[in-house]
Amino acid sequence: RQSAPALAFLATLVKDFGAVDQSIDLYEMAVKLEPTNTSYSLNLAHTYEVKYMYQEALNEIIRFCKTNSSATVGGLSCNTVYESVLKQVEEGEGLFSTHHRSNPDNPALKKRILWRPNKPAAVVDEDADFDAVRKAGVISKEHLPPSPAAPRGSASSADIPDWTPDQLDLLALFFTIGKVCLVGGCLAPLPALVALIEPVRAGWDLHLTNIRNEHAYYCCVAQLME
Repeated sequence: RQSAPALAFLATLVKDFGAVDQSIDLYEMAVKLEPTNTSYSLNLAHTYEVKYMYQEALNEIIRFCKTNSSATVGGLSCNTVYESVLKQVEEGEGLFSTHHRSNPDNPALKKRILWRPNKPAAVVDEDADFDAVRKAGVISKEHLPPSPAAPRGSASSADIPDWTPDQLDLLALFFTIGKVCLVGGCLAPLPALVALIEPVRAGWDLHLTNIRNEHAYYCCVAQLME
């Protein structure tokens, strides 16, 4: 177990020089030694993405959530994400199943995500009054950045949560579920994912944190799903 940090460091190093397969091997060894380390799991999932190994990336996130069911960020736990989002993929036919993409009998595909600038995104039924939903809703924070590309501003005036680095990485792991599912055409779990993440994400200047990239991808996914 003491070797895990060294293995993760080497994985990052060789990845920067294009040795992606070797990086995956090293991250897999690090994760095996420290299965509760959020950073290792997140980096392994991202490295799988580089090789277009989206099912493997999702499998790693599923493994982490099942292994660390009590891990929580902003009140959202791994167990909740697994039970509400990931379990349907794991127990279905996998990431690329048509059941998650085009099956008319899948009720999750009848949900709509509405992106609302300066408000949390909303998840509604397909027969909802979209205009009314877009106009309704407020957040308790003073503001929500209008887009992932919002000006950086000053750190002193930013509204940044006092979460630990591990908690930020955990939220990044949840964000990555959205990216992997969208790329794999696994659309059915996305409304449930957005419904869970928005109360945690809304109102924070996450574009000023170390998980700005994952946050930006998630926001793009939510907007593309509208």
